[in-house]
Amino acid sequence: MAAIRNKQLAMFGFVAALGLLIAAFLAYLIIAKPAYADYKEKLAKQEHVDLGPQVLDASRVISGSPKFRVNTFGLSSDKSAISGIWECTGPAQFEWHYGVDESIYILEGTVDIEYLGKKFTLRAGDSTHFAAGTKAKWTVSDRVKKTFAIYQVGRFTRLMRRIFNPATAS
Repeated sequence: MAAIRNKQLAMFGFVAALGLLIAAFLAYLIIAKPAYADYKEKLAKQEHVDLGPQVLDASRVISGSPKFRVNTFGLSSDKSAISGIWECTGPAQFEWHYGVDESIYILEGTVDIEYLGKKFTLRAGDSTHFAAGTKAKWTVSDRVKKTFAIYQVGRFTRLMRRIFNPATAS
């Protein structure tokens, strides 16, 4: 009799847990639905948005008075990735802190970068990547314009970074 009762309790616990899981998934769908259902609204639609001002914390400016302008034009449905265009007019030197991974492609101008102990120059047509949790020193002599894609890295990627390269782990 006790064995049957224990099986019934176990089955009830399983059904209750399954019900909670289904309820949580449905709540997620209700919250996320607009991002998935309304994606067609942006398709084949021309939009013109000028670059707007961006402010950098003054404590990160090493020299000069950089002027930043930015515009984002892409956002993933789960809001984990953003793409856009960014511009800096110098002369200026500043430190950029990366809270998310970022890939960039230089459209115009040049920039000297110190990153993870390496110094290099990026020119129009060059690209590079930055990892979340790192920082870079940018030196802009005149002007640089880039397109960027920033994205959240998943838990597994963060774990693997901590294991294999703790210096750049996020």
